[in-house]
Amino acid sequence: MSCIPKRKLTPRTLLFVIALAWLSAHVAGVTSAAGFPRTHPDRACYPRPLPDETLDISPPGFCWWRAGERGEVRYRLRITDDTGRTVYESPLLEDPAHAPDRVLAQGSYTWTVEALDRNGRLIDMRPPQKFTIAENAFEQQWIPPEKIL
Repeated sequence: MSCIPKRKLTPRTLLFVIALAWLSAHVAGVTSAAGFPRTHPDRACYPRPLPDETLDISPPGFCWWRAGERGEVRYRLRITDDTGRTVYESPLLEDPAHAPDRVLAQGSYTWTVEALDRNGRLIDMRPPQKFTIAENAFEQQWIPPEKIL
């Protein structure tokens, strides 16, 4: 089952999807050892975007499984283009879901997430996964909820 429908997302729907991804990861919990789970946790969504997925919205929302208890682990999402150049790096995140604040151009990308402990030391890194932004993808730049409200 996919967490994101195969249609264009409105800002309200995108917020809902991110919240659902966070809730799914939060409810699923993690193992006692810090690090990303290697198998699908019970009741968790699949990390998004899926491997080699072609997306018709830019930027996509990203979600992944927790690497530790909330408050113990922070995350950094990194997106690189097909030349290996970093095109987006998130701030440190408390939750395993994020929507970049800029549109990604049509093309191929790779995403990964670093899990860092409270002291900023690397705990684990998600294996890189590729995705593509389709030609003529719907551009829907992320706007922080406090700005919308």
